[in-house]
Amino acid sequence: MRVATVLSCCIVSMVLAGADPVWAQGRTVEDGVYSAAQAARGKEAYTQACAACHMDSLRGFFDGGAAPPIVGDRFVNGWEAASMLDLFAKLRDTMPKDAAETVDEASKIDILAYLLEMNEFPSGEADLANDVALLTTTMVVPHGGLTPPEPGANVRVVGCLASGANGGWIFTNATEPVRTRGGQPSEGAALEAAAAQPLGTGTIRLMDAFPKPDGHVGHRMEAKGLLVAEIRQRGGGALIDTPGINLSSLTMVSSDCGS
Repeated sequence: MRVATVLSCCIVSMVLAGADPVWAQGRTVEDGVYSAAQAARGKEAYTQACAACHMDSLRGFFDGGAAPPIVGDRFVNGWEAASMLDLFAKLRDTMPKDAAETVDEASKIDILAYLLEMNEFPSGEADLANDVALLTTTMVVPHGGLTPPEPGANVRVVGCLASGANGGWIFTNATEPVRTRGGQPSEGAALEAAAAQPLGTGTIRLMDAFPKPDGHVGHRMEAKGLLVAEIRQRGGGALIDTPGINLSSLTMVSSDCGS
């Protein structure tokens, strides 16, 4: 099924005042986003609310529990490229199972800090705050960074919209494609991050742009969709090896593409 492209008329020109660098500029769970004291509080809350199912080891049914493990590479890799808000929302809204309201949000943000500690992500000086903007702009990455995206992976690119060959569309000054979780357009703080993100030098083909984004030529845009490494020209022509994105969303970031 063809997915209609989303064109946002929101113009964003400012980054978060007073915030740490956001994930578009390098903020990830490797950057010490929680404190050791917070993780200690989280351990106490986890023991009371979570250990019965996930076990003291966090290994869940591998150690006789009734729930999946929430520690180790498989767990972390399963959340690769998600925001911390995604992970927190899962904990906040669904845990403990069938009794999410029995644990308050303050305790759950501490439990999230404990999960980071147990998955061997470094601590920092400040607590992880229950702040939508900061959680949205902090990315979950495996140890060693994001896995390079392969063809078919969900990716995100920021660039300057321009007309391409044969009535198509491209990004110039495009950033390198990076993994993303799903294809929904960024909003709020994540869109602000895209406004502050340094542009790149690449060219990216945009596939299935609908409706036509004529009015956004020269604007800074965010594209999300499936990475395509090459495509054969219509009529059985030569392969085009310029990377492309089979779009799920195309979102205006700023009317000034800048540099």
